[in-house]
Amino acid sequence: MNLRKITAVLIGIKLIISTIVTNVSADNTATYPFNSNYKYTGGVSNITVYLNYSSGVAAWENYITQGVTGWMYTGWDNPIYMNYVSSNVGSKMDFHSNDATWFSNNTGYSTALACTFHYLGDGTNINTGSGGAPASSWYYTEIHINTTELAKDDYSNDSAQGTIYHEMGHAFGLAHNNTNPNSIMHQYSVKRFLTPTDYIIEYRAANTVQYIDNQAIVNLY
Repeated sequence: MNLRKITAVLIGIKLIISTIVTNVSADNTATYPFNSNYKYTGGVSNITVYLNYSSGVAAWENYITQGVTGWMYTGWDNPIYMNYVSSNVGSKMDFHSNDATWFSNNTGYSTALACTFHYLGDGTNINTGSGGAPASSWYYTEIHINTTELAKDDYSNDSAQGTIYHEMGHAFGLAHNNTNPNSIMHQYSVKRFLTPTDYIIEYRAANTVQYIDNQAIVNLY
């Protein structure tokens, strides 16, 4: 084997090892909030949940119920307590079902699986920060589920469940954690570049709350 080929092989091995090390270390990467100064103004010990049945959200009710229970009872201590209400007057977390057209008009992404908006008590949307982050603390949130997209055969029941958990994390104030696929706050899929031109698609491995996500809530509240 000539020197050029040996050099190429060594570079290839170095890239593989670098990728493995990066993925291993990413497994322990903590989840962080949008901003440690911004959160639900009344805390998370009494989050009232409203389901907008007129929007068709009943199709996702089982996933929402599991998400509510799962965030309260993660297996580790946290301050979250949630209960359901029949009116959105004064509610703290509202769930809505929308189609791809709504998502295109309101987020610019017709294929987004879901989105979360944060509001002041007077109804002002404060998602004006970088990456859609809230620009101050908020009184209530709205979680919108893209029923057009999430109902496709491309997405499993686990994916749907993970999406609900993920958006609830945003409602509580957690940002994306795209360096750690074992965090519920990792996006459903992310391009992971191995070189400037070559990449793999990395999917979220977690569909429920993980310890690092739970601790992020504890640290925030």
